[in-house]
Amino acid sequence: MRAERERNRQEREDMRRENEARDEKIAHLEEVVDALPGYREQSLCIQKELRQADVNIVQLCEQISESVLQNRREVIEKLERLENRERNALRAKILEEHRLYTDDSRNPMKAWSEMEEHSFRELVNDYEALGGNDYVHHVVLPEINRLNVIPMSDLKRLKDLYESRKVK
Repeated sequence: MRAERERNRQEREDMRRENEARDEKIAHLEEVVDALPGYREQSLCIQKELRQADVNIVQLCEQISESVLQNRREVIEKLERLENRERNALRAKILEEHRLYTDDSRNPMKAWSEMEEHSFRELVNDYEALGGNDYVHHVVLPEINRLNVIPMSDLKRLKDLYESRKVK
């Protein structure tokens, strides 16, 4: 009997511990359930902050893009101005050389050296690469093409050429 009482007491004690453990779990679950609205509110607040951060990032990207586009436009405009200046300088040099080589008093032999011709043609190529106009093709080149080219190996004719260009 004593053993039976001890066993009953032990069973009651085990049941009491199980009930306490269950009660603790229930209390913990109730705390979690009670906190759920707060977690939801916190989650909604975080989502709102993230959406606002996304909007801010998009706005910043748009501002940066606009700034980059503006800078790109400014760089392109500066490059165009530089190209215009370079084209104008080349055109002036081409016209200056055209006047020199086609002028009877400054070039009575109506000739030029192979090196002078090469240099002039390179000027024209650079001018064309920068979008040069047709005046060079229609007026300058036909007149220039009539000049005699003296090879660099023909020293006598080159000497005569340079001496004929001396202003008297």
